Amino acid sequence: ATDAPTAEPTATATEVPTVEPTATATVLPKLALQAPVMGLATVISSAQLKITWNRITNAQWYEISRSASASGPYTTIGQSTSSESTDNACTFGVVNYYKVRACATVDMVNVYSDWSVYRSCFGLSTPGFTNMESVDVTGVRFSWRGVANATGYYLSYSTSPNGPFTRFLNVTGGATTAVQYRITTGQKYYYRVQAYSMPGAVTYVGPLSMAMPFTRTPIKATLTGVTPL
Repeated sequence: ATDAPTAEPTATATEVPTVEPTATATVLPKLALQAPVMGLATVISSAQLKITWNRITNAQWYEISRSASASGPYTTIGQSTSSESTDNACTFGVVNYYKVRACATVDMVNVYSDWSVYRSCFGLSTPGFTNMESVDVTGVRFSWRGVANATGYYLSYSTSPNGPFTRFLNVTGGATTAVQYRITTGQKYYYRVQAYSMPGAVTYVGPLSMAMPFTRTPIKATLTGVTPL
């Protein structure tokens, strides 16, 4: 009898799967910047408005935008590394609306906060006294230079040229003169005048004039169109 050869088991080659390189996701920097809170917008000259805001942690600079409408559109008008900016190209006689946002660069990527709530400002020039003179025995007459787009004027006084100043007259109706009577002689007071405007429901007040001295004490105004405060 012939022995049949024993068949050896055939080895099956196991293929090793090729491992594809894993793609690394690019993670953009995440830096939470809070939106600034704007302070008052103020008139600092006859052609400039100044806006301020609070400093934001991690902010490297700020962008300022302006619009002729509260709802926009807003146009970026400049940048600042501080917490204030001066607008030298605003339009006086209309309401200007401003917004600010905080900015920073992290890993070569710019990040921004949300825009702040808008702050409005009405451009008014600075009036100035043109004359003060005694009237009758106890009165004084004030005259000042009028301001375009003004609704009225506030007059204030102090015993010091540096203030504080107290507002005592509200002159309306377009008048640029006012008279006070029953004024005591012998006391030097300092007077300032400022324009205000009411284009809508908001009263916008312009900058105060330089203080002008006069040796009288204000008591009561009797000019038509003048409302004592």
